[in-house]
Amino acid sequence: MNGEPGKLLHGLRRVKWPRTLAWALRHPANRGYTLWVLQRWIAHQIRKRVRPQAVVRRQVFGGVIVGPAAHPSVFLATYVRGGIVDPDAFVAYAAILQRGDHFLDVGAAIGLHAVAASRFVGSEGRIVCVEPDSSERAWLARTREENALVWEVEERPVADCSRPLVWRRAGPASSHLEAAIAAGREAGVVTTTVDEVISRFAMCPRRLVIKIDVEGWEAAVLVGGGKSVQAGVKAVWLEAIGLQERCDVRWDEAVSMLTSCGYRPYVVDIEARVILPGPLPLPPVSPFGNYLFLRDESLLDRVRRYLAEWERHLCVWAAAK
Repeated sequence: MNGEPGKLLHGLRRVKWPRTLAWALRHPANRGYTLWVLQRWIAHQIRKRVRPQAVVRRQVFGGVIVGPAAHPSVFLATYVRGGIVDPDAFVAYAAILQRGDHFLDVGAAIGLHAVAASRFVGSEGRIVCVEPDSSERAWLARTREENALVWEVEERPVADCSRPLVWRRAGPASSHLEAAIAAGREAGVVTTTVDEVISRFAMCPRRLVIKIDVEGWEAAVLVGGGKSVQAGVKAVWLEAIGLQERCDVRWDEAVSMLTSCGYRPYVVDIEARVILPGPLPLPPVSPFGNYLFLRDESLLDRVRRYLAEWERHLCVWAAAK
């Protein structure tokens, strides 16, 4: 009987699981916690089907996010110890952000990344969340209140310039911009830009990290932050999901703007504990993947050091209740 638990775990790893569960079982923060993941997954699957709109609080970096049980950020945080859902992004924040720094969360949803970043900038820092979706903003306000944090919120979507576009309500964490002609609808919103948001909220580019996750409009958001990039932001964390057909700004145009200012794309590989140069030149359409844009070699070295011992910098939060 002594070998039975080991055989059971080995057998569990070979099963073809549903996609989200498979992701959770492979997640680096869950190593050694297979049964814990299974228990959490089963319980939450039942909860979100029986009461999908039930208010759920989930730990993220010693703080919490608040949202409905069926929200993607909620169930991902449910399946990962300590709520370390995006360890590649979070280790970059841990390495780059310092107390008093500024964090611009473009596509904040219910505040998953804003909660993580707040751990590093402290009460002296500044968090600004860009979230055009009214239902997401309501949950974002709950998350902010639950953590007793001071965040400022920009309600307008951001693009390459101020212009009329369509805001398509596609569901939790998946609403997005569309060009009016492509959508076959009249424009319903007027966009702003990252540069204008940074100016409006008096954020300091040289103390600023920008995170962008906007369901296909990443290239336009980058172009609209050109002045701030030229002024020298600390880093840009960009989550590209390959939905270039939604955007009328070319991916290579946006990346060329960054590279002309001395920034280079990197890929943070948590499993291998390395930061790798991203491919250049990048294609004209958006690839799929997360990219960290840096131009300061000292910050690059700092990310490398944090990656080498990422558990010490991140998983300390997993032990917190």
